[in-house]
Amino acid sequence: MILEFKFRNFRSAKDWQVLSFEASSDKVAEEYYCTTINDTKVLKLGILYGANASGKTNVLLALDFFRRMAISPKINKTQSTQFIPFLLDDAMKRESGVFELTFFVGDVKHIYTIEVDNSAVLKETLKYYPGKQPAEVFSRETIGGITHIQLGSKIKLNAAEQEKLQVNTLSNMSVVSAYATANFIFPELERVYNYFLKQWLPILLPQTE
Repeated sequence: MILEFKFRNFRSAKDWQVLSFEASSDKVAEEYYCTTINDTKVLKLGILYGANASGKTNVLLALDFFRRMAISPKINKTQSTQFIPFLLDDAMKRESGVFELTFFVGDVKHIYTIEVDNSAVLKETLKYYPGKQPAEVFSRETIGGITHIQLGSKIKLNAAEQEKLQVNTLSNMSVVSAYATANFIFPELERVYNYFLKQWLPILLPQTE
């Protein structure tokens, strides 16, 4: 389940936009609208409303962009990420966008962050909560078109598996999507990849068949 999704510099969103499913202390009909995961009360439903051209669809497009970055590996490093920045500001359209998702897979909390421009994933981090404190699964940085991945201290991959993940992660794709092309099991990435693949549906648009 999603606890919070936030993003900046994407389409019509220049500044941070936050979509939160963390429930308030209101108890009206909470048995219908809320569930509790590890003492966190989470809303089961979110509704976006507002005037035409106020940015509602772009929130959904941001979610869909994040989903595609997580599950769709690139064929080669020349492909665009298809990132679209806020274009009505000369400075912002030259900057990267940032997307952050806080979510639960089962009862395990995760925080996944991607910083991206049109050609590359610049930074990427994934953390999870094996207990009360977060643990890093990996952090990634792209420097000069080359991906550099650092695994967390709790992660157990052998040298060959680490090298395979490094080689598979092209500069324009996420580590999570690159894992889908690897022939080994990385449990902490496996559950996150399957979460995006099996629990997130693609966005439905008027032109969807």
